[in-house]
Amino acid sequence: MDFFDIFTNYPAPHGQREFFDQYIDYFRSLLKSAVPEHFSDIGENPTDEDFYSAYQRFEAATPIIHSCDAKTAPCTLSVTVIVTGNFTWGLGRFTGDILNRWLVPGKQVSLYITQGLNFAFKKYSHLNFYCHNVIIEITDQQELDMVKENFPKLAKEMRLIIKAVIHARQITMSAALPMDQKRAFIQDYLITLLDRPAKDFDQTVFDQIHQVFIHTSAEHNVAHIKSNFAKLARKAPQMLDRDVFNEIQHYVLLFRGRFISLRSQFHLYRIISYMYIFRKWVTHTVTERPNERHMPVKFLPAKIEGETNLKSVLGLIIGMNVLGENEVFEARHILAAVRTHLPHVEKVTKSYVEDNRTSNSITTHYMEVQKNDGSPFTIKEIRLLKEKLPKELPSRIERSTHPLFVHRNEEEVMRNILILSRQLKFVHDIPQVIVNYSKQTASSLCFTIILLRLLKPGTTSLQKEQSVLKFIEYDVKIVGHLRKKHPKEANVFEIRVDKHLFIRDDYSIDLYKARESVINQLTSIVGEIRDFNGGMISKQAEALSELKALLKKQSIKNDFLLENFFYSITPTYMQSVIDPGYLEKLFLMLLSLTDGDFKDVPFHFKCEKIEDMCLIAIGSPQNNYQETVSSAIEALKIPGSELCATTVNIYDISALCYLYRFNDEKDAKKLIETANAALVKWANQIQKAKDIITQDLISKTKITL
Repeated sequence: MDFFDIFTNYPAPHGQREFFDQYIDYFRSLLKSAVPEHFSDIGENPTDEDFYSAYQRFEAATPIIHSCDAKTAPCTLSVTVIVTGNFTWGLGRFTGDILNRWLVPGKQVSLYITQGLNFAFKKYSHLNFYCHNVIIEITDQQELDMVKENFPKLAKEMRLIIKAVIHARQITMSAALPMDQKRAFIQDYLITLLDRPAKDFDQTVFDQIHQVFIHTSAEHNVAHIKSNFAKLARKAPQMLDRDVFNEIQHYVLLFRGRFISLRSQFHLYRIISYMYIFRKWVTHTVTERPNERHMPVKFLPAKIEGETNLKSVLGLIIGMNVLGENEVFEARHILAAVRTHLPHVEKVTKSYVEDNRTSNSITTHYMEVQKNDGSPFTIKEIRLLKEKLPKELPSRIERSTHPLFVHRNEEEVMRNILILSRQLKFVHDIPQVIVNYSKQTASSLCFTIILLRLLKPGTTSLQKEQSVLKFIEYDVKIVGHLRKKHPKEANVFEIRVDKHLFIRDDYSIDLYKARESVINQLTSIVGEIRDFNGGMISKQAEALSELKALLKKQSIKNDFLLENFFYSITPTYMQSVIDPGYLEKLFLMLLSLTDGDFKDVPFHFKCEKIEDMCLIAIGSPQNNYQETVSSAIEALKIPGSELCATTVNIYDISALCYLYRFNDEKDAKKLIETANAALVKWANQIQKAKDIITQDLISKTKITL
């Protein structure tokens, strides 16, 4: 028996048995001419094991793309594509399209014949293969030379696209893919057939006319079909839209050049297929929940070519929907999120790829990171990132804002000068300073400084004393004398600091730290000063530093979340009054809310009493409960000096916390019962609304049936 003995496991067309046998023989000859000899080499007296081994090599080599070797033009050129029969439906259309549009750059070549056959080998009958053949017209020698130069690169891209499609369809069929993601592909498939929106690639006139007929014939069934997505998802989860090859070709074009040359084909088609799947899934999910953030993440450990040898990297594939025009999400944001949990990593050079098509608010990102020491990522480290990064990444999205420009209010400046002048009553009084934020530019934060001091013998000009700070719009004047002897000098100027030094993890500006930096630099120039309008700020900074020190002992270093928690405390003056030990306990309770499961319960409620202090922490994915709870607690009319609250968002959880200093155990118990009762009332209202919607849907379904 010959290696190329093939058969079809389906009957020949009625009345065409003889012709169909000749058709199979024709494809048998095509296979012989297209398959390299080392795949079909089975020796003179092959055993079953020899056949099996050869067919396995052949299967592993697919897709095979072969072109006949033409010498002169005009002529016709035969291109043969051989793939496995599973997950490759639609390949014939794709092969014709890509050869027609891309074989000769700038020209659409004519396809004389396009034909295909689904077959199996007689000695390897458990697996189907598909062979597609296209006969192309070549008009002149120049065109033939262009084809010979362009075909190897085009064939390489075609192999990558085909493998990516197969991988994407395998993922879609797998049991590991959630049902809602499978439903996304079914919906997209049906919308493609029935609604046929404009695609991101070119369409021929034939495609557009075909869509009109499909839409006309199926319009009356659209509503009925769309109402049964869940059933279709169970019956046909392998469906992807008919243009999947063209869609994935877009990603191959993104990866052209050095990116492809340094990575294995296995790694590349995994990247492409997941980017395609994420885009489809996010697009579908946005239609159901348009005002929420959707950000799936996939991790792909791999080895890529380095300068001397293979290096271990971790690839991150991220899909996301854009909620606002001013949102910025780039490689630096991804790297910052990873470094929060694995500090000793760096971005692989030129590994970042972004698909941000202007026609859609869905973007997909790919980036690779590596350890500084070059060692591979451990299972424990990858597991940590899988757990933390989906929650961390949304908080890393930057929101760009326009620079703020405000003219200086001279009347307010003079009023402040008079106030500070009255503070200088004795010869040994230290300089008085008011620091006000004035504006920001593209790169700087600007503060207006009013500094009053007594001029004594030997005092030099403030401008001459400056070393680090650059004074802008400097103005100096004498505004009075102490005991008619010591002049009171008023210095009014602007100081600019680099705002990039004070960007927080969510890319907001930490104005408190910037102001503190200005005060420290002024102190280094002038000496001891009194921060007239920053006494409360200083106290807050001290309390926050003490709280950070307490949490650092427990290996908790989430400064970004801690600052949000601390500065959200109301009344504001309580930030510097409350014992940091109580704030530490409350913050730990807050962190424990992130471990809660909210699938079966709408909220989590935690409370604790320590000495004369009552601590309450509430968390829920929905934030509308806060109004219900706050109103119920306000009705208790507890003084602000005894009760403070703070609200903060921890990833996708909205948290509300209370600290209550009580005199009687009964008061603490009443507060806990009131908050819990308000939460239960809110949860019942939510459930009631869901029940009404469910009943309404059931009644509409019965009417339709």
